[in-house]
Amino acid sequence: MFHYGKKSINNIYEDITNVGLLQNQIKTYPEPVTNLNISINDIEYSDDFEVSILRLLHIIFGKFNTIDTTRLKDNRNEVSLFLTKNNKIRNYISIRQRIEWCNLLNNRPFFQYKYQNKYKLQPTLKNLHTFFKVFFPSVQMKELINFESYNSGYYTSDKIYEETIIKLYLDGNNLYDWKIYQYYENLNNCKGKLITGFSELKYSIYLDKFYN
Repeated sequence: MFHYGKKSINNIYEDITNVGLLQNQIKTYPEPVTNLNISINDIEYSDDFEVSILRLLHIIFGKFNTIDTTRLKDNRNEVSLFLTKNNKIRNYISIRQRIEWCNLLNNRPFFQYKYQNKYKLQPTLKNLHTFFKVFFPSVQMKELINFESYNSGYYTSDKIYEETIIKLYLDGNNLYDWKIYQYYENLNNCKGKLITGFSELKYSIYLDKFYN
């Protein structure tokens, strides 16, 4: 087995600026949302990557549990219209909104999909970069939110595993961790067909340590 890349290391002295502020931040920023199985045109799939992206947008553009639409004015498109229409940020995202959001992202020529080349975004960094390039062309993701990204993986004789950990920082504190991973077929040490993948945006370990 051949390993490559770099895994993230939790270091409280680098990841936390103010413990008291960290404890209060959980009341200010939205809770992570777990994935659901949704059905669109008789295709059923998990919305794990799609809802992670949506929650990231809530974190970036949210203010007092409402989307700050003034920050969207330079990017008028379907995504900004969706956020303006669904401008209230709640800890629970309705199934209607989730289906509407997935429909918005489906059947795009610039994304990679798992089903029939038009359903279920593959949870990859390439799709994430494409999302921001297409819908927020005037800014880079790093300009919207402070984060550190770590990529790692390994090869076996028949599979290639890729993992990305994105540590999201709010006011200097690592409040969220976003894990994205994929398994591919190994075709002579080149990525073949996507076997499976998953995305999960959750609180960082520091919330368990200090929030209680």
